[in-house]
Amino acid sequence: GTKSLAGNLTLGGNTTWDGSTIAGSGSAKIKNESGKTFSATADGAITGTATFTNDGTFEKTSGATGGATDIQTKFDNTGSVSIAAGKLKLTGGGTSTGNVSIAGTLEVSGTDYAFNGGAISGAGTVDLTGATTSFSGTSGSAQLNVAGGTARFDGAHAGTGKLNLTSGTVSGTGTADFSSLDWSGGSLNANVKSTGNTTLSGGTKSLAGNLTLGGNTTWDGSTIAGSGSAKIKNESGKTFSATADGAITGTATFTNEGTFEKTSGVTGGSTDIQTKFDNAGSVNIAAGKLKLTGGGTSTGSVSVAGTLEVSGADYTFNGSAISGAGTVDL
Repeated sequence: GTKSLAGNLTLGGNTTWDGSTIAGSGSAKIKNESGKTFSATADGAITGTATFTNDGTFEKTSGATGGATDIQTKFDNTGSVSIAAGKLKLTGGGTSTGNVSIAGTLEVSGTDYAFNGGAISGAGTVDLTGATTSFSGTSGSAQLNVAGGTARFDGAHAGTGKLNLTSGTVSGTGTADFSSLDWSGGSLNANVKSTGNTTLSGGTKSLAGNLTLGGNTTWDGSTIAGSGSAKIKNESGKTFSATADGAITGTATFTNEGTFEKTSGVTGGSTDIQTKFDNAGSVNIAAGKLKLTGGGTSTGSVSVAGTLEVSGADYTFNGSAISGAGTVDL
């Protein structure tokens, strides 16, 4: 049944916990010592006020669909955390400087949490659904889902997993690399690089940071609203495909060093780049209309089978080849 803890519990051997409630109060403490394993073998919760310090291994070995091991108290990890199955929820805040391995799900919400160093690895996911989770000096292959919370990168994050941003915010003054990006909503206000394929879809997306596209990108035309000194860079050798009409609005700079292509569009519609658009690679308008209304410069090639419309702000073609059976409307 429920166990009440108001003192200090030091675990100098291996521990098995069946998920029955541990209710902390006052300045209660649980410490799992270095070299020892604390095994959560079923869903359950540590509640109230307490601090759990893991210097050894904290492992979650099983869990039911819809259930979780919920650490509602502060959780500080200097050792390792292994989520072999099920969901571990950290809702009481804390700091991790150790490694985290995820085959299931790690959910962070409720209170701010900090990952300062260590690898966050595995085929599972980190779900940020509330509060702010900060990353500095981290790495790893786990997928990061931002869905209502804030992921803050104040140092370098060398990620080899996917970033999935559906709502909430990605912020910070550091840098964050991911193997791919799915962005369907929310705000991207940090320095983020997708080294693989990127999908831009869904609703309006707000951009105040720097987004570097190091793989091929598909954009369904859903609004990308730039602000401040926002930047989008399509790297050399990569293709940015506008597959439907839509707009990039606000203040930003789109730098194309690869291929920007418009593959389709409806009568009366357009892909409207209202921000600055600098082209050092190639632009291919295979169908529909591309509008450049935010100014910029092109030193690369432009192939027009549909329509290129330039208006709104001054634009410069320096040494560009402008070819094709389409039209350039000024």
